[in-house]
Amino acid sequence: MGSYTSNERSDLAWAAVEQFNKSIIEAKLDLEDPSLLDETILEMLWQHGDHLSEHIGEQNHVDPYKIVSWLGCSLLRRVTLIKTGGGRCPSHAVARATILTLEGFLHKDTGAYLEEDSRLLLQRMLIKEKQDNYQSDHGIWQNGLYAAFHLAMKIGRFQKGL
Repeated sequence: MGSYTSNERSDLAWAAVEQFNKSIIEAKLDLEDPSLLDETILEMLWQHGDHLSEHIGEQNHVDPYKIVSWLGCSLLRRVTLIKTGGGRCPSHAVARATILTLEGFLHKDTGAYLEEDSRLLLQRMLIKEKQDNYQSDHGIWQNGLYAAFHLAMKIGRFQKGL
């Protein structure tokens, strides 16, 4: 991802948020409160600042995988989980939108797509973590999701000689 100017970093951050928002719209998720997404973006930005202060280091780029992972999990924490009822569950829609957005960035960076079973596994793991009140031995949350896609991108780029 190299070094970017401040404007380029800002553009990349907003591109990640806009792509996530498109995935939410495509999932036909009707947020009960329209300000929920704005509040979620602010929470994600606060978490990012907290993360940088905890993990000392020079970050010279905006990482769309981190933005989308944290934004998706922050929104997932705020929406309702309907344990029965199938396709219209807001939590399932957010989990799917998060994975599809991350996969879109992975494809753009490496040309790779997830296999369907891997996509579904990650979605189930997100839901499991939420169901188990973020204490699951069988789930994944924002940092694990970020690490999975970040490493997949690094491996994909390495294999392509990028």
